[in-house]
Amino acid sequence: MVGGMHRSGTSALAGALAAAGVNFGQNLIPAAEDNQKGFFEDADVVALNTNLLRKRFQDWDSCTPLEGATISAELFPAEFEQACGIVSSLAEGHRVCGLKDPRISLLTHFWTQVCHKVERQPLWLLCLRHPAEVAQSLYQRNRFSPIKSSALWLKYTLQLLEAQNGSPNVLPVEFAAARANPQSVLEHVGETLTLDADAADRFTGFFESNLAHGQKEGTDLKAGMIGELALTIYNAYLKGGVTSETVQQWRAAWRQLTPELAIIDSEYQRLEALTDRDREWVANLEVRAAQFEAAQETIATLNAVAKQVPLLETRLADLEMLADQLRTKENELRASLGRERDLFEALQVAETERQHALSLAQSKQNEAWENHVALVDVLNSTSWKLSYPIRALKRLLMRLSGGAR
Repeated sequence: MVGGMHRSGTSALAGALAAAGVNFGQNLIPAAEDNQKGFFEDADVVALNTNLLRKRFQDWDSCTPLEGATISAELFPAEFEQACGIVSSLAEGHRVCGLKDPRISLLTHFWTQVCHKVERQPLWLLCLRHPAEVAQSLYQRNRFSPIKSSALWLKYTLQLLEAQNGSPNVLPVEFAAARANPQSVLEHVGETLTLDADAADRFTGFFESNLAHGQKEGTDLKAGMIGELALTIYNAYLKGGVTSETVQQWRAAWRQLTPELAIIDSEYQRLEALTDRDREWVANLEVRAAQFEAAQETIATLNAVAKQVPLLETRLADLEMLADQLRTKENELRASLGRERDLFEALQVAETERQHALSLAQSKQNEAWENHVALVDVLNSTSWKLSYPIRALKRLLMRLSGGAR
């Protein structure tokens, strides 16, 4: 029995179970734009549930509490026999069959009687999804306010918990966790389904590829006490350890909100009486309201930027002053670089002249050495030695002739 609030992943869970072999019937409501992989809802079951609710002056989107005992086999014997026939047909030849319709969350007493009559043990799977995500999804599809969506979330969740309070046959399935780890859902219900490996793979494959409508952008529902209670219940299930006493406390707090819930129903009943032209006008008004809200956000952003303008102007002036200082420093560095370049060029010229002088000195030194070597060779030669007496006589004659003069 797949129940829980609309837009909470009931179709995804039922589809995964169907892929794993659970029989949900052949007379299924076809897929639609808002649920492209299918609803997995038996058309006869949905029609029966809708009929039962209307006989108690309610519909799927009524927010006020519905006493479960007011819809029973004793009060509606014809509908009871019809329901027994549906379940018997689904169960024929199948070890596990399934019913999926969020409305069964409001009719748990009735459908429990049906299961007992046909001797089938019900396992209730309560789909839980963040109230903010549900509200966003319902706004996209039905234009429901966050308060109405939160009120419906409370009703579908608490009426199932209230009717099955303390029963081990109620298993909560949190949508985000199930999408992130489908295997955890299998472990949750595995003892009852006893799926083989192939069925388990089909289950997880369907869940991983399923679409999600509406993503929460925060936890603030802006739905007053109704939204706060919905968030409290949801967060409590995430933490675990919910007791029957806790459920009773939630139930009491929810029932105290009945007057406000009745007002919500009354307001939306008046909206249902609008003509198509009125609805178009309301839709256009919503679009303009959204545009106005976007414009307000833009204005707020521009105002915030405007407040920063004086600071930015001061900062710009500081940056311009710093730029002037940097330009002055740059000019000084360029002048210094020019002087250094001139000095370097002068040093290069001096070095060239020094190298030239060294080359000349080396050349003279080499020439003098060559002359010295030549002189030594002459002095050491035999002819020089043999001619020594002649040279000595010559010097003597020169001295004598000089003395004579």
